[in-house]
Amino acid sequence: MRLLHEVFDRREAGDLDGALALVRRAYTEALPGEVAELMFVHGRLLLERMDLATAEKVLGALLQSTGDRALLLRAQTALGEVYRAQGRYAEAEEVFIWTITLAEAEWGPASLELAKALNGLGIASRHAGDYAAAEAAYRRALTVLESVAGPDHQDLAGLHRNLGGLAQASGDLVAAAEHVRRAVKVRARALGPDHPKVAADRAALAQIMAACPDDLDTAPRHDAVFIQSRPRALAWRLAP
Repeated sequence: MRLLHEVFDRREAGDLDGALALVRRAYTEALPGEVAELMFVHGRLLLERMDLATAEKVLGALLQSTGDRALLLRAQTALGEVYRAQGRYAEAEEVFIWTITLAEAEWGPASLELAKALNGLGIASRHAGDYAAAEAAYRRALTVLESVAGPDHQDLAGLHRNLGGLAQASGDLVAAAEHVRRAVKVRARALGPDHPKVAADRAALAQIMAACPDDLDTAPRHDAVFIQSRPRALAWRLAP
């Protein structure tokens, strides 16, 4: 659909209101087979605009109407993000677990869709205060993403940042620094050393280093990070 290209251009330029106006116009021109994809784009834009109630309605209607399995999973992941943004963390976790199950049934134990759902679950669990479940989800997402996209995929940087945040929250500044270093390395390779996201990663690393005692060894290490947290039944469900 021609208008969708314009929608994405507006979004990339930061003009969410303009992108949403084009989406509403696109509904009047869309063919029947194009409406479902348009609804997904509409829901994502509303989520980014933080119009969460409307995003929930649009994505919910899409989930009731589409038979496209790939689109269903993308919409379900977006709905989980809406619930998370609304502070409905338990509901978000349930949505992401359901999405993980569907992704495994559709594409097996390794797919980009599965990695995204696992990351979404990790974020929701972290907000819910369940660091053990969050770490389990992030670590499995890392394994899945590396297996399907290789070691240089830029989404790995986000996962390392998420793991670094968990480690920092638990007081393990050495592990936090190691994960954020990896984020810097991956993102710089993918986007270039001068990209704003790389600068943000470096700033996060500098903040962690500034919080470290002078006698703390923060040299890079490669051992596993273990987050101490209250256990919950959710964690065992994440085992590959």
